[in-house]
Amino acid sequence: MDAAVLPAETLRAMVEAASDGMFVTDAAFRIDWVNDAACAMLGRSPAQLVGTTIAALLDPEELARAPLRRHDLLAGRATMTTRTFVLPDGERRILEVSATRIAGDRLLGLARDVTAQRRMTAQLTQADRLASLGTLAAGVAHEINNPLTYVLLHLDALAALAGASTSPLAPEVADHAATATSGVRRVAAIVRDLRAFSRGGDDDLGPVDVHGALELALSTAGHELRHRAMVERRYREVPTVLASEGRLAQIFVNLLINAAQALPDGQPDDHRVVVATTATGGEVHVAITDTGTGIDEAHRRRIFEPFFTTRSVGVGTGLGLSICHGLVVALGGRIDVDTAPGRGSTFTVTLPAFVAATAAPPAPAPAPTAAAAARRLRLLFVDDEPAIGQVVARAFADTHEVVLAASGGDARELLARDPDFDVVVCDLVMPGIGGLQLHAWLRQAHPALAARLVFVSGGRIGDGGDAATALADQPVLDKPFTLDALEAAIAAIAVAPRR
Repeated sequence: MDAAVLPAETLRAMVEAASDGMFVTDAAFRIDWVNDAACAMLGRSPAQLVGTTIAALLDPEELARAPLRRHDLLAGRATMTTRTFVLPDGERRILEVSATRIAGDRLLGLARDVTAQRRMTAQLTQADRLASLGTLAAGVAHEINNPLTYVLLHLDALAALAGASTSPLAPEVADHAATATSGVRRVAAIVRDLRAFSRGGDDDLGPVDVHGALELALSTAGHELRHRAMVERRYREVPTVLASEGRLAQIFVNLLINAAQALPDGQPDDHRVVVATTATGGEVHVAITDTGTGIDEAHRRRIFEPFFTTRSVGVGTGLGLSICHGLVVALGGRIDVDTAPGRGSTFTVTLPAFVAATAAPPAPAPAPTAAAAARRLRLLFVDDEPAIGQVVARAFADTHEVVLAASGGDARELLARDPDFDVVVCDLVMPGIGGLQLHAWLRQAHPALAARLVFVSGGRIGDGGDAATALADQPVLDKPFTLDALEAAIAAIAVAPRR
């Protein structure tokens, strides 16, 4: 049958059954007719839409940047564009709209909802950026920790020299050294936070200090909070929870940023974000309260839905709270919200307290005897940063014999000729042969010496070797470390038996 002679009822049924939205407008984009699919997309009835202009339904900021143009349509040229429509409840829908002239000055528009697709694409892009950022952050932390280590070691040595000196300038030198050391430790704390938040293997669970994760989150979200609110901490003594610090911090960062974005910018003295912790009945509660605009009941019921957001496109993907919800549930907890328009919001994360498994107490490790701690040891110090090895050799010159190797390859060649060392101190990550590979070789060639190896780490773990076994069995000294910390690690492991 020719389509031109189809009954009007059949044509209407076909149009109404279409999954795409359809609407007819005049030359001024005033709606004359819409189908049911378009009404569902725009959250309005036909009576609410007919007579309304398309411009009145669009995001005003987007419309100001890209006004509607009718010239091509009236000239008979079809157009396709993507527009953001605002629903009555404030939700935003992204519609891909194609339009063409059908008769006289009448225009036919076909709309397809691509909100989920666009937001998923944005989230995948963001996830890729975050993954790249995490890799970059780990590398940056490693590179910063290397120079921080030899700066801290030099300051440590300088303070020791000042303490032993009778010069009248010694107290002033010691004071300068102490002030500079304080600055180095502040930088080290920032790097440590960066490493914790971007650390790989975050799915490894263990007992986590909730307050430590909160402080990490507050540090990370500080740039969002400082211009919007004063932060109040109301911490009570709470037990640890079974989690990973990075994941827990991610939950708190999302909630803190959500609180910050509920507040106006530039009025920090007028608003508060309160972070409170309590423990009851074997559970730990973390409540984050803001004095912002609050959330109405219609939105409150949907805030944990993926892609639901009341913010403009580009401001939020609608996934922050849903990700928080998923992470909390995966940890065996729950997340609740208490909110109302005009009185702010409180998001409460509840997690089960960590209960350690009952096990027989481990046999005490042999403590270093005074003789072992005091005796002169022969050390092999392996690090590709020459400045670190040099300051260690200089500082320990009177107490130990220190032999330096600038790479894992150099160390292996040296040990193949002369394995008579009491302790090996080795950086985990170096060009070529890293600490893990050297340890794996030592386990085969000189197992007794492998047991007396101390790793030092700037934040990254190299590839190769049995990392899990090596890092479980050997002590790891994080950079930047002090001479006292290095001496203690050496003394502790020097008692490992020789075979």
